Amino acid sequence: MIVVFYDDLCHVCRREINLYQRFAPNAPIEWRPLSQDRAVIQAMGITHTEALMTLHAQDAQGQWHLGVDAFVLIWQQFKYGAWFAACLRAPIIYPCLKWGYQRFAKRRFERLSHCQLAQQQEQEQKQKNTDK
Repeated sequence: MIVVFYDDLCHVCRREINLYQRFAPNAPIEWRPLSQDRAVIQAMGITHTEALMTLHAQDAQGQWHLGVDAFVLIWQQFKYGAWFAACLRAPIIYPCLKWGYQRFAKRRFERLSHCQLAQQQEQEQKQKNTDK
């Protein structure tokens, strides 16, 4: 089973995850919304800001897959998704997808107020820890 941490306060992210859940309800995936599992992912050494910035998925061996690699891992869990996942990893397509995802994720993060608030809170906490 894989575990996917996603930003459930982002309507685009939530809609895509809902689509995956309807597409393959029995896939071996545990969907974990960040608004409810913030402490869990932080206990794994990932800040809330990092989790909001990029899709995170953990495979059965405990290895993390981020961004496009997380999507590839997700698609590999679907009955007919392995071929699509293989296409995503193709030499010409994969770098383009990574570039596009990074641009999208950065822009999404900058536009969503809950992402900016999380970043601000983490910066304030770092400052408090530095002042001690």
